[in-house]
Amino acid sequence: MYGKDPRRGFTSDGRFYHPELGFQFPIPPGWTLLNKASQVIVFAEDEQSLVQMTLAAEATVEQAADAFLASQQLEVLARSQQPVNGWPTVSLQSIHTDGRRRTVVRSQFIAGDGGVLIFHGLATENDYKSREAAFDYIYRGVAPIADPDILQAEPRRLLVTRAPEAGEFQSVLRTLGVADDELQEMANLNGLRLVDYIDEGDWLKIVR
Repeated sequence: MYGKDPRRGFTSDGRFYHPELGFQFPIPPGWTLLNKASQVIVFAEDEQSLVQMTLAAEATVEQAADAFLASQQLEVLARSQQPVNGWPTVSLQSIHTDGRRRTVVRSQFIAGDGGVLIFHGLATENDYKSREAAFDYIYRGVAPIADPDILQAEPRRLLVTRAPEAGEFQSVLRTLGVADDELQEMANLNGLRLVDYIDEGDWLKIVR
């Protein structure tokens, strides 16, 4: 495999897709997404608020929400149950108090096709109103992936092959079917310049 495995999540055109778990959601303009092995974090430009997404161990949204509340010392302001794009969902709004700091915790537990998805949006009580629209933007956009090309996304593979002809490296790469926007990447991979001369039969590394 070359690079990251798209089946474990990738971004495209302002959306995050997770083919393995079969869900997607939009990224608020100006926010940044960090995709880790155990969680996905989307944070605001000023890094003063974020949304964290994980996969629940519990089998149902009700069990996941109850387990979360049991593990935290929170003041629950609201709890509701309403589907999001066809998926059963429990929504919570709570306050976490740490000394004088009060943080709004906006949570959604969504029964996705690949398991229960947990989203926690965090913002200080003073900042919450200005962040609420961004939280809504993500939460209302969580949905199944319908595009079969995205669902069947496969990681890129490293291929070691021989040059089919002699000539400039970039010309040989094009003969091997490498797209123009990937030429420099392949040059870096091989430690060559695009204008370097390649003999027929030289070993090269490309990505498919």
